[in-house]
Amino acid sequence: MNLLEIDKITAARKLFNDATLLFYERRSAISIHHLAHAAHEVLCAITGDSRMLNLVGLTPDGEKKFKRVFNISKNFIKHADKDPGARLTLNTEKNILILFDCAWIIILHLDKECIYSQTVIAWCAFMYPELFIPEYIQTVHSSIPVTFNLQDFETIAMDLKSHYYDH
Repeated sequence: MNLLEIDKITAARKLFNDATLLFYERRSAISIHHLAHAAHEVLCAITGDSRMLNLVGLTPDGEKKFKRVFNISKNFIKHADKDPGARLTLNTEKNILILFDCAWIIILHLDKECIYSQTVIAWCAFMYPELFIPEYIQTVHSSIPVTFNLQDFETIAMDLKSHYYDH
């Protein structure tokens, strides 16, 4: 029998790292979805924080979109026992919003240097600038060093893999 002892912070970070890596490898959207939500649940419980409730960097429209997507999918998983036959139309492109929320919680409470979190935040600001206020995007660009093309998923995945065992 192989036993693994792990604390909750390490578990949440590994769930987040795995979900992030799967995202940039363009692999299982369902796995990304569930890993990211599991990481988020633990991160919120440990830190008492959920960035989705305090999204100062988003436009009002961006905040509404974020909360709607987040709550629908979170409740689907959370209440599986109440309606086992329920179905969810999952917009797999929105997995990044859950990862974004986790990334900010990690940066603010656990590790300002987390390369996985920095990558997710920089990628979101680059790919979805319409969701963010301009000052926020400027802050991201000035505070998070990006040394690769944020549209090159393969390079991002390779870079993240090189950091995987560091955290």
